[in-house]
Amino acid sequence: MLSDYELKQWILDSKTSKKRDTIVQLMLTETIVFDTVFSFLKDENQQLVQYAVGSISYAAVHQPALIKNKWKWIMEYIQNNQLHGAVRRCFLYVLENTPIPVKWHGQVIDFCFNFINKPTEKVAVKAYALTIIEKLTVLYPELIPELIGSIEMNMEHAQPAFLSRAKKILKKYRKLNISTTNGF
Repeated sequence: MLSDYELKQWILDSKTSKKRDTIVQLMLTETIVFDTVFSFLKDENQQLVQYAVGSISYAAVHQPALIKNKWKWIMEYIQNNQLHGAVRRCFLYVLENTPIPVKWHGQVIDFCFNFINKPTEKVAVKAYALTIIEKLTVLYPELIPELIGSIEMNMEHAQPAFLSRAKKILKKYRKLNISTTNGF
């Protein structure tokens, strides 16, 4: 087992996907390694935080049980206004690709709408937030009009990643005979 220092150095040197994959495999086989890397999210070194969250997100998607006891912390962390966009994006990737406990649905819906409608939010964060809410509309169809409204409100000035996801969502709702006002 690597010491915390050695693990930090390894993560900081993990600029290639091969090294990141090695770290992820280690995290998947040894829960203590996952927990240690997760603790690096509190580190002052933002580069370490960004590299660590990349590995965490891949591991969590492959084994959602790894974050089972970390949901409360994740929900608070992801909403931190000082959080680097890449870190928020990685956690939204996790939320998009793992089952979200019902207990957290309301909070996830709320902050995803906030991300979508925040003019300064990174486009990748907005795109993930769109997909997360779209998936949750299966359980909460009453959100569909609000989602359509948010999409339409953001379409005019949106970047391609947002437009691509938004158009797919609107197309899906059109097929289900759910009206969209702008005809996208």
